Amino acid sequence: MSDDERLRPTSPEEWAGSERRRPWCCPEPRCRPLHQLKGGDKPLSVPDPGETFLCFGEAPQVTFIYDGVEHVNDVRSCTYTALKGVISFQENADDWLAIQDAYRLALRALWRLRGEDHDPVPAAGEVNPE
Repeated sequence: MSDDERLRPTSPEEWAGSERRRPWCCPEPRCRPLHQLKGGDKPLSVPDPGETFLCFGEAPQVTFIYDGVEHVNDVRSCTYTALKGVISFQENADDWLAIQDAYRLALRALWRLRGEDHDPVPAAGEVNPE
C-alpha cells in the first residue's frame, strides 16, 4: 500500500475529522494531523488573526541520503505564527524523541539558572515517579 493510500482517510467520518483538525494553511495535504497545540475555541480550519499554533502529523515517507547515510522521515511538525507564516519540518519519531529530550534539558537548565524548584521532567521513555 502506498503512503498516499495509507494516509488517505477511509470513511467520510474520518475525513471530516481530519479536515476539522487540518490547519487552514497546511502545506502538505497528504499529512494526517495527529495533535495540535493552539489556544482559543476556533478550529484550525478557520483563520484567526494573530494566532500561533503547532501541528504534528503522519506524512508520506521521504527518504534521502546525506554524506552516504540514509535518512527516512515520515512525520511532520509545523509551526505557524502570524509574523513568519508556516515553518514546516520533515522528521521521524527519533527526531521527536530527541527534541523532547532537548526541551527537557533546556527546562532543567532554565530552572537551575532561575533558582526555581520543580518536579523533574522525565526523559523520553521515563515515567514520572508518583
